[in-house]
This record gives sequence, structure tokens and C-alpha cells, in this order.
Amino acid sequence: MKKTRKLIRPAYVKEVLESITCDLCPATTTDPENWVIEKGLYHRDEVIVQGKRGDVYPESGYLQWVILDLCPTCFRDKLIPWFHSLGGQPRTEEMDF
Repeated sequence: MKKTRKLIRPAYVKEVLESITCDLCPATTTDPENWVIEKGLYHRDEVIVQGKRGDVYPESGYLQWVILDLCPTCFRDKLIPWFHSLGGQPRTEEMDF
């Protein structure tokens, strides 16, 4: 005797970015690589502040990210001055291509 049952598979669900809000002010963006959309298609104003911690082995590992979502204005006007007040000196790099 053959016994069967129906398997119901849920529809494909994909998580997509709706927006990112700055952790220090109400600024939002839908494009994390370009917070200032009105400056044009080719302008880039991106901020990445994150730390990673964990253990990495050849066969497995675990990492945990701590990420700050900051708009370029808060990065420039709040985070950098705070960093300077603690005696830090941020490194500046440039890229031409």
C-alpha cells in the first residue's frame, strides 16, 4: 500500500533593504552607499563603522559584528570630533581610478 501526503511549500521570501536610519539623527537612506542622493548619481558618501570579533578556524568559526549606522553628517560632525577629544587621530586615505 502506498501512503502519500501533500507537502505545501511556502512562497519564496526574500528580505530586502527598505531603509537605514542614522543612529544619532533622524536621517534615512534607501542606498547605504549614497546617503546624499540629491548630489547626483556619481557622488558617493558612504560611512562604514563596524567591529568584528570571534574565532575563525580552518573548518569552522563564529564572528559577531557590531555595526553603527551613521549618516555622513553625523560621522563628520559628531563622531570625528569625539574621536579627536579622546586623543585619537583618524587615518585618511584617497583613491583615484
